[in-house]
Amino acid sequence: MATDTNAIEFAKLQLVGSLQGLAQHLRECAMVAEAYGHTLMGQPFPHLPVNGQFPMGMGPPVMPVAQENGKKRKRGEDAEGKKRAKKPKDPNAPKRPASSYLLFQNDVRNELKAKHPDMRNNELLSTIAKLWADMPQEQKDEYERRNKLAKDKWLAQKAIYEGKAEAPAVAVSV
Repeated sequence: MATDTNAIEFAKLQLVGSLQGLAQHLRECAMVAEAYGHTLMGQPFPHLPVNGQFPMGMGPPVMPVAQENGKKRKRGEDAEGKKRAKKPKDPNAPKRPASSYLLFQNDVRNELKAKHPDMRNNELLSTIAKLWADMPQEQKDEYERRNKLAKDKWLAQKAIYEGKAEAPAVAVSV
């Protein structure tokens, strides 16, 4: 039923927006007709803009997204209406591992730079991307295996860092 209510509300808002647009166009049409009448009588019409242009009418309404408290909020704002502060990253947190493509890119970049020292960076990256695309799957599997090992290690470090897993126990001699 909530979906039907939302659909009805949206359709109602579209109708209201269309009627407002129609009313604006009718007002503009009435002004043009009045100006035409004054032109026929030889009197200047003061209400028209200098270049004869009219301001653009409103488009159809966009369905507002209401929050729990019934207030609308703008994109990129939190509940208080202020911009959200970017959460600072902890420099001690474990770094996410490089993807298999980045591992390949790091391996090949220096070799290509040595062969082509005058090649611009964007050309270099395009060449590396083409090499990766043309590479047989067996060679890609090696980079994917390296990525999987690094990712498993990172997940273990992340779990320890976040306190979800116990740190390895250290034997204490008495």
